[in-house]
Amino acid sequence: MNTSREIEEARKPFVIENAKYYRVALKNTRRKFITLFNKAKTIEEQTFLVDNRLLPIVNKEFDLAYKKMWGRTPVFFATEVYKMLTNTKNMADIFNPINAFQPLLQQRINQVSLTTYKDYKSKLTKATLLKNDIASIAKLFDTTIAGAYIRLRAMQISRTETVFASNTGRRAGAMATGLPIAKTWMTMDDPSVRHDHAMVDGQTRELNQPFLVGGEFMMFPSDYTMGATAGNIVNCRCACKYSIIKQ
Repeated sequence: MNTSREIEEARKPFVIENAKYYRVALKNTRRKFITLFNKAKTIEEQTFLVDNRLLPIVNKEFDLAYKKMWGRTPVFFATEVYKMLTNTKNMADIFNPINAFQPLLQQRINQVSLTTYKDYKSKLTKATLLKNDIASIAKLFDTTIAGAYIRLRAMQISRTETVFASNTGRRAGAMATGLPIAKTWMTMDDPSVRHDHAMVDGQTRELNQPFLVGGEFMMFPSDYTMGATAGNIVNCRCACKYSIIKQ
């Protein structure tokens, strides 16, 4: 598994599986919050609930979803790279992704929870502009965060987060070897590849040297830890190829 297409094929079942976790998180968030939201007696109370009670609910649900996802996805890809480079011990025996990636994991939970919260708040604002009584606002707000929205949002999150988790895992597998490693940026080499990513396709760096992608530094595709923005991350399908530097 050392080409972009092989890696992309390996991701597909994880994207589908992880989307289920995010659908559950979104459904539970909707159910719990709408139950609370419907108890509001004024528009001001509805706004207060979104501002103060929604984010903790979202955080709790996504915390569960992320831990299920990160319990499997990065360790699979880390193990594959580790085995490819060393041809030795199964890395799953020594690698705990939840412990290894805890800081990243919490950052991703916080980021996606905040984005979801902002989306909900935007939908409430639109509902309030369209309706002028609390019952109608509650009904319209409930409708806008129902089935189609949940399915689309869950798949979008899963796609982005699975790529990030797989690429993080692959880098961790390379690092775990303790060997001198080079990395090469690989795109899918098709018309959907964004221009900035096509410009770094085939570029090689040492493991701890960043790529410069559209003016932003990234250690690997979908990496946001050096400040890369959504335009470089969302729906990215790129990966890194890792190889041992011959001394």
